[in-house]
Amino acid sequence: MKWYHEWQRAARNRYLAGYYPRHERTPNFIVQGLYWIGYFFGDFVPLILNLIDAIYSTIKRLLAFIAGLLIEASTFIVLIGTIVFSIFHSIELLRQAGATGGLEYVGVLMFEVVFISSTATLTGMLMTKKKPHKNFGFVFSIAGFTMGILFVWWSNISGMDSSWAGKIIGFCTPVLLIISEGILAYRYLEDTREEEITPANREADREEEITPANREADREEETTPADREADREEETTPADREADREEEITPANRE
Repeated sequence: MKWYHEWQRAARNRYLAGYYPRHERTPNFIVQGLYWIGYFFGDFVPLILNLIDAIYSTIKRLLAFIAGLLIEASTFIVLIGTIVFSIFHSIELLRQAGATGGLEYVGVLMFEVVFISSTATLTGMLMTKKKPHKNFGFVFSIAGFTMGILFVWWSNISGMDSSWAGKIIGFCTPVLLIISEGILAYRYLEDTREEEITPANREADREEEITPANREADREEETTPADREADREEETTPADREADREEEITPANRE
C-alpha cells in the first residue's frame, strides 16, 4: 500500500497548495480525477485566447496598413492630378503671353518647380514646428511660394470658363496641391516618429528618469515613521521578546 500513501500525500500537498479551492479537506479520488480533467482542458484556454488575440492583432495591423496605403495612394493621385491640371493651364497661359516654340515648357518648369518646392519646404517647416529664422532661405521660400501661387492661381482661373464654377475650380486647384503635400508630409513624419520610438528607446528613457537618487527618495517618502515602527513590531515576535527578557535578567540581576 505504499503507492496509496504516496498518492494520499501528493493529494494532501495539492490540497494545501490550493489545487482544490473551497474544499475543507482533501477530496476523494473521483473528485480529484474530475479536477485533473478540468485542469487538463483548462490549460487550452490561455492558448486559445492568445491565438485569438494574435489573429485580432494581425488583422488590425493589416487593416491599418491597407487604410494607410489607400490614404497615401489617393493623396498621391490628387497631388499628381493637381500638378498636371495646373501645368496644362500654365502652358496655355504662357502661350497666350507669347512664349512659344518650346519656351512655354521652360517657363512652366520654372514657375511650377519654384511653387512646388517652396510649398514643400514651408509645409515641412510647419509640420516639424521649426521656428522660421530670419535668413535668406526662409525669405526665398516665402517669395517663391508667393510668386508661384499667384502665377498658378492666374493660370488656372484664366484657363477655366469665366463662370463662377470655372473660377472656383481654378482657385481650388493650387489649394488641393498644398493640402495633399501637407497630408503626405504629416504621414511621413508620423512614420518616422514611430520608427524612432522603439521599445529599447522607451526602456532607456524610463531608466534615465528613474535615477538612484529618485529611487532612494521614493523609498523615504513611502516609508513613514509609523510604517517603520510597525515593521519593528512585526519583526519582533513574542518568542524574541521572551528571549530578550531572559537575557536581560541575568543571575547577577536576580541576585
